[in-house]
Order: sequence, then C-alpha cells, then structure tokens
Amino acid sequence: MVSDNGQGMSVSEQAAALDGFDKNGKDAKGLGLPLARQLVEAHGGRLTLESSPGKGTRVSLHLPRNSVAQK
Repeated sequence: MVSDNGQGMSVSEQAAALDGFDKNGKDAKGLGLPLARQLVEAHGGRLTLESSPGKGTRVSLHLPRNSVAQK
C-alpha cells in the first residue's frame, strides 16, 4: 500500500489515472498505475485506488498466495 495526504482525485480523475488515457486517446496521468494494474491482474491480483479531493490518495496491491508467477 502507498498513500499520501496530497490534493486527492475526483472519481473521474481516478478513472483516468487507472485508464492511462483520456477520451481523446492522449496520455492523461501517465502509464504507471495502468501498467501496475495490468501486471497485478496478470498474476491474479487486483489494484485498488481510493482518493478524495483534499484528502489524499491510497493505492493498494493485492496478490494471491498462489500467483501465476510461482507456478
């Protein structure tokens, strides 16, 4: 888990941050979170993002014990 107490994000900003691209196909927030999400999901896990404007953001990675990488 990684968290901060920064400016936080609205629901639409969170979706854009996890998507990596805005509606016009342009890079919105970078590729870090979308790439991390894809890698975690490829191993059977999930990435969650919780954020509120003015209250910061928390990103959590959840990986199963029996990951594909272990097989």
